[in-house]
Amino acid sequence: MLWQIWWLAALMQASVPKLTAEPAVEWERLFSPTQGWLGSDCAYSVSLGDDRILWLYDDTFIGRIQEGKRIGIAMVHNSIAIQKGQRPETAQVRFVWGRVGEKQPSDFVKPPDGVGWFWFGHGLVDKSKLLLFLWQFEPSDAPSPFNFRLRASWLATVENYTDESEDWRFKFVRLPFFLQTKDQTVCFGNAVVSDGEWVFVYGIKEDKRRFPLKRGLTIARVPTGRLDDFGAWRFYTKGSWDTDWQNAEDFGSDLGFEFTVGFVPSLNKFALVYSPADLSPVVKVRLSPTPFGRWSEPFVAYECPQWKWHPSVFCYAAKAHPSLSAPNELLVTYASNSSDFRLLLEDARFYFPHFVRLRF
Repeated sequence: MLWQIWWLAALMQASVPKLTAEPAVEWERLFSPTQGWLGSDCAYSVSLGDDRILWLYDDTFIGRIQEGKRIGIAMVHNSIAIQKGQRPETAQVRFVWGRVGEKQPSDFVKPPDGVGWFWFGHGLVDKSKLLLFLWQFEPSDAPSPFNFRLRASWLATVENYTDESEDWRFKFVRLPFFLQTKDQTVCFGNAVVSDGEWVFVYGIKEDKRRFPLKRGLTIARVPTGRLDDFGAWRFYTKGSWDTDWQNAEDFGSDLGFEFTVGFVPSLNKFALVYSPADLSPVVKVRLSPTPFGRWSEPFVAYECPQWKWHPSVFCYAAKAHPSLSAPNELLVTYASNSSDFRLLLEDARFYFPHFVRLRF
């Protein structure tokens, strides 16, 4: 029995690669303006080619910072940034949001049915089209800051994404692979990765009857160039690919709603990077030799220090950005927030994307 325990412990230790983790302050400076765009959460990134990176943000402050405080602010439900250049010392970033009339800030993209608002999922450029997953939310009676509920998920196609972002033309289609009941949520588009002939789309299966909340990873596979052909989607179930999305197998139980999957060349593995569902202030990682498993046990790669700065602060939405990472590292962002909204106005250190470098 003792040798079995020792063998199991050694196996678990061997599955965790050696790594160092430290704040990437040069990236944080690039995304910390003091006028206009003043911080957000979400922070998905999409490579547009031609040395450009699209950043996708959710709730966003617009205004200015004065003496460490946010002044004259408005808040919109989503915004974007276009980064030109790969190095933080020389890259240029332009933040974009919508407008009502000439001055009033508004959401960059809005639901075509006019109900609620959009928060971004992930996306990619596939066969000369930009495809973005979007989640449609609406208000709920839950206590703040979680007084919203998921209504639907959408796929948006932008064929003229090489134009200025203000001129993008969106084509929306509602995603059929979606379930929302009082007991369960199933949706897709939380992460996307292209691997040769396939695009892998990741989602969540959430059991609301469990406490703490059980949220597992689900996986779909689509031929490259056919992401908007819903008949071509297949769902990973017990080692095979099924046509029935409701049979999609879920992996794990502690997944945050937003996450990424990306390839780490030095490990020759795919990394699932996420914040846990219970809002523990850590960045977690699971590894796999393929985009669909077999996944390692999760391990903590970084502890977010912001939660120690104020008792109302929580951290979430950890994601990796492989297109901006060296072969032996992952550049990761996560968000900090507060259950006391006033703190976000009085202390502008919070609610910016925090950058950390995981070096393997």
